[in-house]
Amino acid sequence: MVRVEPHTSQSVLNTLRIVNGGWVRHFINPYRGCQFGCVYCYARGDKYYIHEDFERRIIAKENAPELLERRLAHARSLRPDVVGLSGATDAWQPLEKKARITRRVLEVLARHRFPVSVTTKSPLVARDIDLLQEIARTTWLSITITITSPHDRVARALEPFAPDPDRRFSTVEMLADAGLPVGVGVMPIVPRVTDGKEDLELLFRQAREAGARWLCHNSLRLEPGADRVFRDAMADHFPARLPALDRLYDSTGTVADAAYLQARDRFIRGLRQRFGLPSRQPRWIPDDFRRVNFLVAEVLINRALGGRPGAGDEDEDDDGSSRPAPGNRRRLSRARPPASCHGPADPDRFWAGHRINNLPFCVSTLRDDPAYLAETIGARGAVVAEVLALIARFLPARRGQLALPF
Repeated sequence: MVRVEPHTSQSVLNTLRIVNGGWVRHFINPYRGCQFGCVYCYARGDKYYIHEDFERRIIAKENAPELLERRLAHARSLRPDVVGLSGATDAWQPLEKKARITRRVLEVLARHRFPVSVTTKSPLVARDIDLLQEIARTTWLSITITITSPHDRVARALEPFAPDPDRRFSTVEMLADAGLPVGVGVMPIVPRVTDGKEDLELLFRQAREAGARWLCHNSLRLEPGADRVFRDAMADHFPARLPALDRLYDSTGTVADAAYLQARDRFIRGLRQRFGLPSRQPRWIPDDFRRVNFLVAEVLINRALGGRPGAGDEDEDDDGSSRPAPGNRRRLSRARPPASCHGPADPDRFWAGHRINNLPFCVSTLRDDPAYLAETIGARGAVVAEVLALIARFLPARRGQLALPF
């Protein structure tokens, strides 16, 4: 039996230093704990301090919409950026049907015109099509329905209380029919369980038939604490596969077998080409000084990952921005890559893109100072030259003023 505990939160908007693959800058989790009880969920990990009764005791942040309204209404420096719903637990889990906290959060985000990225396993998200359509019309929207396996038996073992795969594919179709941008997330791929070639091909085919515009994937990371629940489930349902899975992982809980990852991802790239499903959706591009930064960052990160370019690899116009005051030209700290990152094909481009994404001023203002630009984005000459060329591309009115020094 599920026990629901109302909770008065002190804050609701969690901000990331580094945007993730879905271009999310902020996260909102209306609930702690999740009724779907997925055995692989990273939120079960020790560092997240979520109670052991993960799927049986749900904490509902009843004042989340009011907190968010105050935060957005009175923030002087908080510019609109992508807000992710379902960061650690599903925002449309069964409790939401009556509590309606997530819907009220969506109403606030729609009112303040913040772009939204949704990730969920729940058909209940279709209840909010009206709000989602408003957000898509006035700013930017991305919806990803998580489907880890096309087979009900496998899904039931990994996600014991979540809707079955057919219902989730039907949800994709319903959202697509409503004109909403929707994709499928195979997150995570569980080695030796959901990574079979026939299973992946079936997932791609069904996603395409349902109207998905993209299909993203990542590998299972075994967080300390969460790994105990996962291994117990594997021992119960797939005992013969557990030794083969263990051989792929290192002591940090990350897949360390490079040959396995390369072979798997090579096969997935072939499926992407065959079914016309990119790995990511084009990102949200603001209309303020960040526009050039986001466009340049989108191109760099897409090229670094070796994936299909998004909107940022197309010609765009922008009138630029004024040069920042000296006090604003601060160098960004060099954050370490997340442990779950298997390594971009080109780390220099990847991290230069993320640093440009975080600049508090328009990167175009550094076009005449390549030495300082190189220091700011932590990149070498070739990447700096590429950035200058991209600035020229996205500032066509100033194209003739730019000279590439490398």
